Amino acid sequence: MLGGLYRHRSGRRIEVPQITCPEDYLFQILLVISRPKGDRDIPSGAVSRPLIEALRPLGSCIKLEVLRPPTFEALVEKLNEISGYYNLVHFDCHGSFEHGNSNVNLMRYGVMKNHGCLIFERGDESHCVNSQDLG
Repeated sequence: MLGGLYRHRSGRRIEVPQITCPEDYLFQILLVISRPKGDRDIPSGAVSRPLIEALRPLGSCIKLEVLRPPTFEALVEKLNEISGYYNLVHFDCHGSFEHGNSNVNLMRYGVMKNHGCLIFERGDESHCVNSQDLG
């Protein structure tokens, strides 16, 4: 049986000093927030909100864009628009891993043996994209 764990440490804040960036410097981040289970999933701000708050003091040094819709197809399209545009792609989504001695066969969901996968949205369904295809 599959189980899950969600842990959130609300008592610890990430402190970032105020930074002044050179005029020609901009760090581009693409944030992928996938919640395929809708209201039955972890709230979308639970993980991404602390990240955004930690980046706030960096102000003009950071450009943060959220991928909409959070599908694998939209990610491929966005990354191919301008090759090398994003410095970082941050995934705030579920994942899975099928290893050789697992009692649970996740391969039926698209998880390849000894490969991980990330779970994207696809309409009202989950779309498991294995690490080989993601790469």
